[in-house]
Amino acid sequence: MVVSLRMDKVTFKLRRGPSSEWTIDNPVLSAGEPGYETDTGLLKIGNGVASWSALSYFLDVPALTSLVQELTVKEPVTLSDAPTIVTDASLSNHFRVTLTDDRILGLPTNPYDGQKILFEFIQDTTGGHAITLHSTFRFGTDITDIVLSTTPGKRDLMGVCYDELEACFRVIAFVRGY
Repeated sequence: MVVSLRMDKVTFKLRRGPSSEWTIDNPVLSAGEPGYETDTGLLKIGNGVASWSALSYFLDVPALTSLVQELTVKEPVTLSDAPTIVTDASLSNHFRVTLTDDRILGLPTNPYDGQKILFEFIQDTTGGHAITLHSTFRFGTDITDIVLSTTPGKRDLMGVCYDELEACFRVIAFVRGY
């Protein structure tokens, strides 16, 4: 006997609803049954015993680690002006440095995958200083170079995103002259 099964289109729908409905109904999901909050994007998986309010939200460890790091509010960190500027990315997502000469922005240490960092480069009272980026900073087709404002006291902002797979910081934003 040969059984032929053809599925041109399959739709898989999770049990779903806004978080307020889940809270009010407080159902017991079957073992392995997923429940999705449409307004928060969060997911719980039933065990056949516990009610909705007793279940934990489902997140894998990398997603949870990234979420906690992104949501942790950290003050801007002032970097030391030196020939090669050192950044410990675990300290913040926002770094400032006042340039007193032409400098190199070194390879940031301790980044996590997907981390977005804002760098502020501030010209001192003399101005005219340049920044050179470590080779792990990569440019796309829209932003191909970083040329700082030269006016004394002006600040320029550069946004980067760390890609762990390629071990590089992608330059995703650059604005001048604040």
